[in-house]
Amino acid sequence: MDNREVVNYIRDMLEVASRVNGKYENIVEELEAEAEYSLKVIQNIIDGMAKQLRLWLTNNMDKLIETGAVNGKYSVERLIEIRALFEDFAAWVERPLVVLYANTEAGTPEIALPPIVIASRRGNPPVQWGIPQPEVVVEEPPVVEEPVVEEPVVANP
Repeated sequence: MDNREVVNYIRDMLEVASRVNGKYENIVEELEAEAEYSLKVIQNIIDGMAKQLRLWLTNNMDKLIETGAVNGKYSVERLIEIRALFEDFAAWVERPLVVLYANTEAGTPEIALPPIVIASRRGNPPVQWGIPQPEVVVEEPPVVEEPVVEEPVVANP
């Protein structure tokens, strides 16, 4: 493992530990935590596959497969399967997905975004792309006044 892989591994383990021990205020917070974790996993797969592609091209693996001159633990057939998986995944990562937003009044009911953009995004998309966010109004809790209890007046004998 190189340093980057070690850092990613440690970060992922810390994330798993926090998920196991995590206390969420509500179901939306838990869902957001799971989505954040999943997006990190997808991003790590994308990064890992980019490194594997560089190694594949650097070592001219297509030529080695063609000639059968592969001398690793994987057979030629297994490497062909892996190549097909990588190629299909790379196509999926770059193929725009149509994201349907409910805000048809703004004139942008749908936008085509590649999964790599969605997985890599930090934060939320611009509001004009989707449903306008309602203004958050924080209401003060009502003041509950304690009833005044009057002490009985005792007459002096």
